[in-house]
Amino acid sequence: MATSYKIQVDPGHCGLMGYKFDESAATKVSELLQKDLENHHVFFTAKGFHNHVAHHLLTIYGTGGNSEALQNAFDMDSPFQAATVKPHAEVLEELQSDWASAHKYLGDVNYYPDFLRFFQGEVEKKGWQQVVLDHLLGDTEGAQELFNRSWSSFAHSLIQLMYGIEWEQPAIIAEALAQAAIHDDYVGTFLSKVEKAAAADPSKMSLTLPELLEQVHSDEDFVNSLRHGDPNEMLDGVEVFCPDEAIPYLSRVKIDPGDMEERVAENIHTAAYMASASVFHPPHVPRYDFFLIHHLTLAPILALLGPATWIPEKVKHRILEWKGRFDILQYVARWCPPPQIESVAKYTPHDAPLVGSTEELLPRFHGQPDDGHAVKVARALVIAQRISRKYRDRPWIRIKDDATWLKAMYVLLDSTILIHSGFPWVRSAGRDEAWEESGYPKGFPTRA
Repeated sequence: MATSYKIQVDPGHCGLMGYKFDESAATKVSELLQKDLENHHVFFTAKGFHNHVAHHLLTIYGTGGNSEALQNAFDMDSPFQAATVKPHAEVLEELQSDWASAHKYLGDVNYYPDFLRFFQGEVEKKGWQQVVLDHLLGDTEGAQELFNRSWSSFAHSLIQLMYGIEWEQPAIIAEALAQAAIHDDYVGTFLSKVEKAAAADPSKMSLTLPELLEQVHSDEDFVNSLRHGDPNEMLDGVEVFCPDEAIPYLSRVKIDPGDMEERVAENIHTAAYMASASVFHPPHVPRYDFFLIHHLTLAPILALLGPATWIPEKVKHRILEWKGRFDILQYVARWCPPPQIESVAKYTPHDAPLVGSTEELLPRFHGQPDDGHAVKVARALVIAQRISRKYRDRPWIRIKDDATWLKAMYVLLDSTILIHSGFPWVRSAGRDEAWEESGYPKGFPTRA
């Protein structure tokens, strides 16, 4: 049985994709994830860290990958990881005696092991659902602080939480909470201000989410206010550059609590549209935006909300609104690359002949020479496609047929294979100069 200290994936559990698995693959993914947990592996960034290993392995496993593909992925990821600092016994004791003392350690990567051990202990005592409610989704000041921090670093801690919930792994959920604790809170604090502005305005949402995404181009004050300095650091400047411009626009995202199912589908679809329709910038080879793909790979967490009876409805509603606002904010920060879904539909893949479906193409991503981003995007596209089918006649649908979904996935396959010797993504796709750059973030480790 899985615990907060032991990862054990049940082969009878199918995950969001619904695939059935054999015992050997379940054993392998459990073994590798346990090894990663015990090593406290992390990937350091300028703003903190996160761990791609769990995402990568569970995505390959959840899309039908075998033991060999799992081992290869783990071996590819290992050079990118580093062991964290040693835990501080006195800090753990302090956290255990009074969670309020956590405030002086929040936002500091040096205390990740302490937060991890704390949350492992809490999960073991109370169960992971209760701990998530108490420390992340509750209405206390402490929970709000952790919730704010979970949106930083492109919401990687929420992506970690998504995989933990999907596969019912308490240890991965403890990791997600610990990761949230060591990130900053500037994005979440800003989104809290947007939430207050939305609550003060009685008007309802008059446009669909894709329409708001498309019309943001005409809000020149908002768009231009973020075009300062290094585009890869632009979200740092939200509070400095555009609070007066961004808050009124983002507060227009409002969700009717009685219409959650369709609004979840709309958000997931819009994230896929935002990412896949922004890949063209002739004469350059099409590439997905490295920042926008994270909004797509996070989107499946929304599909877990409906069946989660342990989450209050008002909390589900809140997460969905924050996600929509977060998506548009990031789109503006990437200089609003023009969505060209018609170019996706007309794209000519390098394969001949083409496979018949996105599901059939999925296995091609299991051996990609990266840290799991490509296969995560591929999985998210398939999930978005499936969820969108029920709503093909709705005005918010932008990717209208299975053929276009398949083309979007072929763009992903072609770009990550053709440019795999370099960085297969563009960073800030609306910025012309970005297409001339390597795309590697500063200090990013590369392979020879």
